[in-house]
Amino acid sequence: MRPRPRNGRRGRTRRPATPRYRGTGHLAALDDLHRTNIRGTFVVDQQAARRVRPGGAIINFSTSVVGTSFPEYSAYAASKGAVEAITMILARE
Repeated sequence: MRPRPRNGRRGRTRRPATPRYRGTGHLAALDDLHRTNIRGTFVVDQQAARRVRPGGAIINFSTSVVGTSFPEYSAYAASKGAVEAITMILARE
């Protein structure tokens, strides 16, 4: 029998939620963040808006990293800033 990975799961190991960026490049990682945080929020909110009852609410999650300046988090903070912008605009629509 093969030993289990440290995360307790067999097979795939879990990717970190916030990929690290060093310098420029890493467009694939930026695309992943965009697809997950921005596009994902937009699509889910779009579908939720069609189904929400009058007086209902749609809740989006973001992070406090937008207001900080952690090194190497520029792309992640930008994607979460977009989530906050989508949330503010959707609340007024």
